[in-house]
Amino acid sequence: MRVKYSLSIVCLALLGCGESHTKEETSDAGPDSGISFDGGAFDGAVDAGPSCGNGVLEAGEQCDDGNGDNDDQCTSACERTAFCGDGNKEGAEVCDDGNNASGDGCRADCGSDETCGNGIRDVAKGELCDDMNMVGNDLCSADCKAVTGCGNGNVDTGETCDDTNTDRYDGCGPDCLDEAAVVVNSVALAVPTKGCDYSGDGKPDNAFSSSLGIARGILNSTFIEPAVAMGQILIVMDFRALDDKAGVNDSSVSVAWFQGVDADQNANNNFSGNGTFRIPQAGVDGDGNAKVAFTSSIENKALTGGPEDVTIPFLPGVTLVLRRSEVQATTKASGGSLSGLDKGLLCGAISIPTLALIPNLAMQFGGESVPCDGGGGNAGTLLDQVVGGSDLFILQIAATQPDADLDGDGLEYFEVDADGPFGCQPVISACVDGDGTRVEGRDCYLDPSITMADGFSAALDFTAVGATIVGVQ
Repeated sequence: MRVKYSLSIVCLALLGCGESHTKEETSDAGPDSGISFDGGAFDGAVDAGPSCGNGVLEAGEQCDDGNGDNDDQCTSACERTAFCGDGNKEGAEVCDDGNNASGDGCRADCGSDETCGNGIRDVAKGELCDDMNMVGNDLCSADCKAVTGCGNGNVDTGETCDDTNTDRYDGCGPDCLDEAAVVVNSVALAVPTKGCDYSGDGKPDNAFSSSLGIARGILNSTFIEPAVAMGQILIVMDFRALDDKAGVNDSSVSVAWFQGVDADQNANNNFSGNGTFRIPQAGVDGDGNAKVAFTSSIENKALTGGPEDVTIPFLPGVTLVLRRSEVQATTKASGGSLSGLDKGLLCGAISIPTLALIPNLAMQFGGESVPCDGGGGNAGTLLDQVVGGSDLFILQIAATQPDADLDGDGLEYFEVDADGPFGCQPVISACVDGDGTRVEGRDCYLDPSITMADGFSAALDFTAVGATIVGVQ
């Protein structure tokens, strides 16, 4: 079944079918933007130099925590101190390969080089154990991929189960630990006051929800929530190497992230606590290891994990890539086993290239809008709408610049053409990289001479209930 919507209602409530954008009008982009906009659109360059230290993250800055202390996460020059994923191995980092993905030789949190024998159980690399050696006549095999004695039918020391095999998805994992999984039963774009801290000021950032304003609630209630209820959005989280099967305290657990498949094709029982799901073949490598997993810990039921790059459903047929994302939630248990998650929050940054692939909301809902630059074709993408702003009949999408420096060269920003006929959509007219490189054109972010890789902070609330993974599809 597909969700059907009334175009006239959506156009009236969300898109408003147009108001003019003129440079004489003013729009407050919100307290977190630190950038002034005219007519709901950014128009021209921003000089970030003299304003470093004012506590407002601005174009060209990597951070701004409002002080001149060089011993915190943001220097007096508004540059981020070393962080995992910047490509530089510094401080306590064991490695840093420039991303936040596990299984590629450097764990997502830069805390392991993912080699057998380092004493760290690197689940993303397929390790089931790691006893700090590569000797095969002890409790861990020489390649760290087998637990000696697992599968013999006896629950030995370090095991919570043993069903005489080392198969996965039969209730007892190949490491002889109870398998535990949950399925997300509610998800929504979070309020602007929830998110990760990208500015370095110790406060949460959520530029995406701030830009959407009241439209955030309409997107949640009209699209996202119904899609979850009808099984069109299925997110399954698989807890691997969970030593405490109740999920109360565990210093190291890997939480795999999958877009699941309903095993019995019955959406009515997905969130019963006994729903069965398969995970897509694309979500695992040739050895069955999850391609995306949060390196996590649980302390007194408080789950924290990340950073990790994840893909999440946004609208029907539309997905978002959330960079450097973090997850937190409160675990629930029933009968001594993990049974769900409450108060979940997934936060990260939606990259510029991701928003550029999504049609603007007017087109997404079947409407049309004229680009302000007078050029042919459609009114651009969701990136144009977020960066340029959009006047609506009832609501307004506030013009918002990227606020998450994902490539470490300072914040990038866009120039926007907002002059045009009544009801036109402001569109991008130029891109300015964090290093100052400027390229003109509506599709400037595609120019190979510039790297527009930053993003917009975002966050989602979620809850999850118990689930069973029955195989790979």
